[in-house]
Amino acid sequence: MIHAAAGGAEEDRDTFAGRYGPAVRAYLGERWKSSPFLDSLDDAVQEVFLECFKHGGVLDRHDQITRGSFRGFFYGVVRNVALRIESRAARRQESQPTTDIDLDAMEGADARLSQIFDQAWARSLLREAVERMGHEALKEGDAAKKRLHLLHLRFYEGLTLREAAVRLDLETQKVYREFDRALKVFKAILREVVSFHCPDSPTRADHEFNLLINMFQ
Repeated sequence: MIHAAAGGAEEDRDTFAGRYGPAVRAYLGERWKSSPFLDSLDDAVQEVFLECFKHGGVLDRHDQITRGSFRGFFYGVVRNVALRIESRAARRQESQPTTDIDLDAMEGADARLSQIFDQAWARSLLREAVERMGHEALKEGDAAKKRLHLLHLRFYEGLTLREAAVRLDLETQKVYREFDRALKVFKAILREVVSFHCPDSPTRADHEFNLLINMFQ
């Protein structure tokens, strides 16, 4: 999908922007939450994706994308776009010294901003894994769809497995068995998602997979 987006496929570009847009918005929104930049958040998000999709843009740099994690690469893109926008404002500020923009404070909070980006990124990967599991369930039939529904009851509605058994009118032991099976399927799909984003670093992929599983459970 990433390379297809780089090649200009409109559907893949829409998917790319929809998948990674929340992380971009979370980072920029936090970075600029107390500044006039916040009024231009939508334009800034669009600028990030224009930087990605333009001819010769960042997604054309396949050699960089395939080294390390895509998360780290994309974080650098978002941060660089933010710095570029702030630099333009700083040049304007020289002729308008009364403008209240504290650029030093924004850059000084980078560790916290990185954490916020990572959290939003993690949620995007979890959503991707759920979407993939949903597509597979549609192909596999009712039993697979029921297992997906069971995960939804457990993790999104917060029901215990005993409560889910009552909701589904099933034996508790059967719900436990189906939940274990559903979780195994989900973990396998999530590992594929994470490995896709860390193609040349199995160690990093394992680390990020474990972080995501802990967040999910």
